[in-house]
Amino acid sequence: MSDPAASESTDLRSKGAKALVGRTSVRLFRAWHRKLAWLAILPLIWFSITGVLLNHTDDLSLGARPLTGIWLKLYGVEATSVASTLVFESYLSQTERQFYLDAKPVAECSTRTLAALPLSSANPSGQPNLIALVCASQVSLITDTGELVEVLQNPLSSPIESARVINDEALVLNDQSGAYVWDLVNLQLTPYEGGSDAPAQASRPVELPKTLEAQLTAQLIVPGLTAERLIQDLHAFRFLPLGRWLLDLSALLLIVLSITGFRLLGRGKLKR
Repeated sequence: MSDPAASESTDLRSKGAKALVGRTSVRLFRAWHRKLAWLAILPLIWFSITGVLLNHTDDLSLGARPLTGIWLKLYGVEATSVASTLVFESYLSQTERQFYLDAKPVAECSTRTLAALPLSSANPSGQPNLIALVCASQVSLITDTGELVEVLQNPLSSPIESARVINDEALVLNDQSGAYVWDLVNLQLTPYEGGSDAPAQASRPVELPKTLEAQLTAQLIVPGLTAERLIQDLHAFRFLPLGRWLLDLSALLLIVLSITGFRLLGRGKLKR
C-alpha cells in the first residue's frame, strides 16, 4: 500500500515546483516586457504622431501644401533661387533657367540665366521698350509688356559668362576668350576695345509684391511633393538608408511586446 502522507508530500512538491517555474516565467516575461517597452516608446510615439496627421490629411489640407525650402532637399531637389529687379516699371524675376515678367514666364534658357538688361533706344520711337534676357546660350528680346520679339543664338564660340549694355543698343558679351560688342540692330559682332574684364550689368534687387510673389511661388512648385507625401514618407522611415528594415524591426518589436503583454495578462499579477 502506498503511504498517503508520502503521496501528498510528493504532490505538494510537484505543485511547488510548478508554481516556482510559473513565477520564474512571469518574472522573465515581465523583465523582457519592460525592456521591450522602453525600446518601443520612440517608434510608438513616431507612428502615433504621423498616423494622426495622415488620418486628418483633408482637415489639415496637407495634400494642398507644396514643399519648399529645406524639405525639398530630403528628395534631392534644390530649392529654386529667385532674383527680382524692377525694369521699366515691371518686376522681372529670374531663376536658374527661366525669366518671369510680373510673375509670368517670358523666356526659358536651355543652360542658365545671366541678366535682364533694359534697352532704351534699340527700338523705333513710340514702340514698347525692349529688354534683353541674356542666357549662357542665347539672348531673348522681349517688350516691356512681356511679348517675345526674337530669340538670338549666342554669337560667341563659347558660352556667355556675363553681359552689359552700352550705347542703349549694343551688348558687351564676355566669354572665356574675351569681350565682344554685339550690335543688336545690325547683329554685328566686334571685339570690345575696353578690355576683356567688362562686368555684368547688375540691377538693384527688389522684393516682389505679395500678390506677385504668391503667383510666382505657385509656378515653382515641384509636382507631387506635398506635406502629405512628406508625412507618409516620414511614417515609413523612407528617408533613412535602412528605413524599410527599421520599419519591419519596429513592427516586430510591437508584436513581441503585445505577445508578452498578453502572456502577463493571462498569468495575472505575480503574488509576492
